[in-house]
Amino acid sequence: MVEHNHFVFIAENLRTGLLALRGDGVVLDRVYCTLTGERPELARELTGALLALRPERGIRTVLTGGRYCYSLFGTPDGKTILVGPNAVVNHDPFRHTLPLDGDAGLMHEDIYGLSIDNYLRVLLPSYNLYYEQMLTEAQYLESNFLNASDEHVQKGYQERLFTSREERFSHNPYSQEKRMLSAVETGDLVLLEECRRQEITDQTGPVRFGSLSDNAERSYRNLAICAVTLVSRAAIRGGINPELAFSLCDSYITQIERLTDLTHLASLTEKAKTSFCTMVKELRERTARADASAAKNPLVEKAKSYVFANLHRRVTLAQTAQKLHMNQNYLSELFKKTEGVSFSAFVLEEKLKLARKMLMYSDYSYVDIANYLGFSSQSHLGKLFREHYGMTLREFRNQYSANEYRD
Repeated sequence: MVEHNHFVFIAENLRTGLLALRGDGVVLDRVYCTLTGERPELARELTGALLALRPERGIRTVLTGGRYCYSLFGTPDGKTILVGPNAVVNHDPFRHTLPLDGDAGLMHEDIYGLSIDNYLRVLLPSYNLYYEQMLTEAQYLESNFLNASDEHVQKGYQERLFTSREERFSHNPYSQEKRMLSAVETGDLVLLEECRRQEITDQTGPVRFGSLSDNAERSYRNLAICAVTLVSRAAIRGGINPELAFSLCDSYITQIERLTDLTHLASLTEKAKTSFCTMVKELRERTARADASAAKNPLVEKAKSYVFANLHRRVTLAQTAQKLHMNQNYLSELFKKTEGVSFSAFVLEEKLKLARKMLMYSDYSYVDIANYLGFSSQSHLGKLFREHYGMTLREFRNQYSANEYRD
């Protein structure tokens, strides 16, 4: 049962299917979590071809039919864990490919697209649970993806440089990018707005963004992903907890991949900049109001990181203290002194913040959101949400749901 719950965790986080197979290929466990709620069966030919590529150690990721990828690895007790299909982006070409159709009967838009960073954040820990010798990200990438030769990189660099000079185009000024990132890092919404206006009114000459793919649509998405990644790191430098920033960054990247109307990319990217800048601004304001003598405590920061990483389940002071090998009462007093709120109040506020984002940017039902965040029921979540924000779950979703980003 414990292992099955782990399989569900993988499938849910990658929004895909998972098979656990015996050594002879017999299915022992099957978990599906597709966007459409369907339960497609993998073709026997595809399953057999994938199993033939299972490595002795490590994870093997295979591109099938030129569109979708599957990952598989073995366990010490002889089982094979097969995860997919997924559409993974931001990586070098696959080392391992199969010409077979790997879509399991799904349409392309039904497959959950995600960045390679987000993919590895679920895949690597899942593998490393089974083995004492940890598989690193570098080892995984080296064994599954080809690196472009430096000769090709230099050739492309010279061609792009020549084209830019001939057409008298230039990239956006680096100084402008630095000002924008500085605005996010310091939580300066006024400066961020000035940077936006400067991008619009700058008449020094024709300016264009770089090209990050030979495919125009892919290039636009990659540019948006780069922008969101840069501002998320600026927010971390501004003091935002890394786990919180990474999660929000992943959420925006996922939304970028889901968009079919690329006219929304620019507004979504600007919204990301504002969101991260606002987070830093609010953090600085809270810090300024806090007791000057209550310096940031590394133990409290670890407790907060644990909370952020486990918002999808019930988080208690006792289990957090146990995880950090601390006395429960000491952690409670230290947390209240440093953060100005009790541990339980902090957890509740962060869960409600996440509930707001799920109401705004997802189609999950109210029951699913309540279950995901570890509330006892939908009514329990609804009661606390209304007390905190003065609105019911339905009222909030109707008013703030990001419908303009859904197709």
